Amino acid sequence: MRPQAVLILAAALACHQAAPPPPARDAPGPDGLVAWLRDASAHDRSTIGRAVAATAISATGWATLVSAPYRDHHAAYLAGYPAASAIVVDRLAGGGPIAVRPHYADDATAAASLRRERLALVVGTSSFLVRIADRDLPVAFVYVEDHWRTLAGIDALTRAAIGARDHACGEAYTAARDVGPCLVASAPVATAALTGRDDERVIACRRLIAAVAAGCGEDRGSVAPTTPP
Repeated sequence: MRPQAVLILAAALACHQAAPPPPARDAPGPDGLVAWLRDASAHDRSTIGRAVAATAISATGWATLVSAPYRDHHAAYLAGYPAASAIVVDRLAGGGPIAVRPHYADDATAAASLRRERLALVVGTSSFLVRIADRDLPVAFVYVEDHWRTLAGIDALTRAAIGARDHACGEAYTAARDVGPCLVASAPVATAALTGRDDERVIACRRLIAAVAAGCGEDRGSVAPTTPP
């Protein structure tokens, strides 16, 4: 074989090896999530709506994903899912560049509600945040049962559980920062409210309200206020 032909063949093989196939739309990892989102956004609004509805987490998936205080709240998650995930449909239908990043509780660029929601997941669970057209979606995505699922409305669920028994405490939880002393005071409130331990909730709420009054509430407006029961 002539040297020129050898070079051409080598270049062709190199190009072939350097171009791996695109990730499957339901593959795990950030590239797979981007592929799923792009595929969904390429369709009409009704199809996007059905695709997002199908990403609700099943009872089995829920049990493997969330920490103990949230285990008994799958029904509440499903009840709130249509409203909480509607913005995902809107934003996918609107189009724009899609970017994905890991979901961390200390991500200062994420909304406080998203940082709090990370704490609802079992330690070690991989979750991702999505930015469409330079704006974050207010939900997280997780890969479970071989599909991408949407973790939507968890912070609202938590605030509702707190506010249902103590509206002032629910407002304090919403206003409190999710770091330092406020986080230390907030976590017991959420745990007690979600598990129905009213005696512990009363004490924890009193401490949280005092902490917010002392000045640790600096994230006001990051999430909607609770609605009085």
